[in-house]
Amino acid sequence: MRNVSKKRVFTVSVLVLFFIMTSLVVYQRSVNAGSCQIVKVAQDPSDPDAIRIEPTDLWIKKGDCVVWFNDRIRASKPEIMVKFREGKKCEETTDAPTGFKRDEAENCYITGMIPYGGTSSLRFMEKGSYEYEVMAGGKETAKGKIVVGE
Repeated sequence: MRNVSKKRVFTVSVLVLFFIMTSLVVYQRSVNAGSCQIVKVAQDPSDPDAIRIEPTDLWIKKGDCVVWFNDRIRASKPEIMVKFREGKKCEETTDAPTGFKRDEAENCYITGMIPYGGTSSLRFMEKGSYEYEVMAGGKETAKGKIVVGE
């Protein structure tokens, strides 16, 4: 009977240790993200249905994330979409996508419709230049670029 108890204690101890180690690895991965930069999508002051991206070009470090924030409150159609034309490249070199998916038909990496006040984000894991478009009302309206360095 005593051997069975020792085996149970050992098994439970191994399982607890496994869960602790797994939790630490997951926690460490999420902590390793660099900083997050915000790209604000707003109305162009001269035309409420046109948009502007602030900043248009963004320089970040490898491991940083970018959050696109929709701030188009006065537009007649405030929803936006963010689209990367080089879908495979973006899907393979980014991590932790929120709101993005691969569109096989157009070979792009694209968000769904982001409502006013909504966000989508990506963490960039590889150096390079990533060009994207922000669309409103189903048409291309503004272009931006993310440049990832060391």
